[in-house]
Amino acid sequence: MSAIHRQLIALDMLAQDLIEELDGLCSERVTQQYLALLKQYHIHGLSLADEVETLSDYDFSKWITQHQVCRFLISKKLLLVQNRLVGYVLDYYDASRKSDEIRHSDFSEHADRRFDLLTTKAIKARSQYRTVAKAMNQNDYLKLIEYIGLPLFDWGWEQL
Repeated sequence: MSAIHRQLIALDMLAQDLIEELDGLCSERVTQQYLALLKQYHIHGLSLADEVETLSDYDFSKWITQHQVCRFLISKKLLLVQNRLVGYVLDYYDASRKSDEIRHSDFSEHADRRFDLLTTKAIKARSQYRTVAKAMNQNDYLKLIEYIGLPLFDWGWEQL
């Protein structure tokens, strides 16, 4: 089994784990388990992008159709866009979590400055996400994010 095939299978399995995590979700809040799985998904997506860097788009599409995994990734460009979007989502949640911690428990003299910086970082990540998503075809975008369950957390097309 080649490294590309292993990465595709890992992405597919992580996507299934993400959806299973969402099936047991009681609220519309992102859980730490979901974020941990999403980080792993992002790492494997970046690794896959490195592995297929030398392949043509045709060869990449051939891998996808031949092995019947990650069928929503119809091109290398879509893989790169997915990696960028997931990176922005992770940046947003990381900055939001840290700013919430500061708001609730840090009363030092520099807390306001750190809070403002983290809030700005979260807004910037959300804005960059929105810009990339709006540049995509709506159907491709919806396939991409539904595969990992992002529409449940205000990342759907309507919320952009």
